[in-house]
Amino acid sequence: MARFFTGAVLNTIQAVAADLVLSGNKLQVNDGSNDIFTEPVPLARTIQSVVTVFTAGTAGVDTVDFAGVSIVDGRIYTLETFAEGIPNPEGSYTTGAIQGVGDSRVYTVGLEDGAATTDLRTAFVTAINNDLDAPVTAAGAGGSTLTLTVDTIANGDVTVVQQPTGSTVAQTTPHVNPAGSPDEVNALFPGQADVTGQYRKYDIVWDRLQRNNGVSGAKVSDERSTIIYADETATNFAAFDTEYDAIIAGTHTPATDYDGI
Repeated sequence: MARFFTGAVLNTIQAVAADLVLSGNKLQVNDGSNDIFTEPVPLARTIQSVVTVFTAGTAGVDTVDFAGVSIVDGRIYTLETFAEGIPNPEGSYTTGAIQGVGDSRVYTVGLEDGAATTDLRTAFVTAINNDLDAPVTAAGAGGSTLTLTVDTIANGDVTVVQQPTGSTVAQTTPHVNPAGSPDEVNALFPGQADVTGQYRKYDIVWDRLQRNNGVSGAKVSDERSTIIYADETATNFAAFDTEYDAIIAGTHTPATDYDGI
């Protein structure tokens, strides 16, 4: 379900966490001159706060060992990869779209009589690397083993979903999706990220009450997200992060009043 969102991107952070302003039990971000949130967050209406630290991500690596495959003259051998994709940064807040999902690539090779499993490995290396849309780079890893390394970390993991009978698949390096990259930030807040930024994401989900003309005096609520991206490499970031945690935990002075009283 799409969720309305607003927020702020902080490439520079003021001393003593002055960017975070708590007043009347409402949270606002101020850059020293202007309030950034179009609407301050009423903390008494908070549903959850999710903090995601920056990670550059790690490219997944899988191996396929063809040592157990029977080589038969004229037989066609098939290897299929599937790019899982990762949630579009806008997905939770707009369409829920996923980028890269369903990207399946199928490679078929044939071998002549007398070929060995090393030849099968070499044939698949050639087929995969000749595919301009392949989500991985293939290489020989010694013996009959094929190595598949994810090309674009931000597109998510790639798995082997079909391989020749007798072969074995193993993951040697788990894939880790990136978080807090400038591309992610710009997907939600175009043009606001520093190209070298490493952003921590603070996502406050809260209920917004608004009037409903259906019944006199009635109000309805809808779920909203207020997002802060703060550059972890910025001066004063540590103080900002500590202050945010204190506000959400209710240990800030003045204390956060989650009862709204």
